[in-house]
Amino acid sequence: MSDSSTLGSNASDSTPTGDVPVPQTTTSTWPVGYSMGAQVAAAQAIQVAPGSQRPSSAAQGPQTSSSAIVALVLAIASWAVCPLVLAIIALVFASKADREIASAGGAMQGGGLSTAAKILSWINIGIYVAILVVMVIILIIVVLAGAWSQVTPAGQV
Repeated sequence: MSDSSTLGSNASDSTPTGDVPVPQTTTSTWPVGYSMGAQVAAAQAIQVAPGSQRPSSAAQGPQTSSSAIVALVLAIASWAVCPLVLAIIALVFASKADREIASAGGAMQGGGLSTAAKILSWINIGIYVAILVVMVIILIIVVLAGAWSQVTPAGQV
């Protein structure tokens, strides 16, 4: 037999008569103690049969408030784009998330995300208000210095 006929027979043996190839199990294991065949069998066992229902979200545990997620994303984005506007919108969403979480009675989580969004937003607002105040003070000093130089003649300082 030649090498090409050996390769051809192995290639035809690896594919059953169906259209979809079935993965072959090997003797190599990863991680130690688990064979590829056991992993394939476990993956096939997890698949839900057609027509059956998936588990409800209540069985999976508490959901995270989408408003809390949006608030945190906006608070982070406010550091790069439209600082004051996005920070204020993030505060609104964080307050909305707090109300949702409180009214859900333990069925919803995300209080930490909401708190983080509030902290980031207030720090951002504080920094930009401080920058604005400093700019106004500098503007006032520049205007007064310019007006003072016009009042006193140049040679009489």
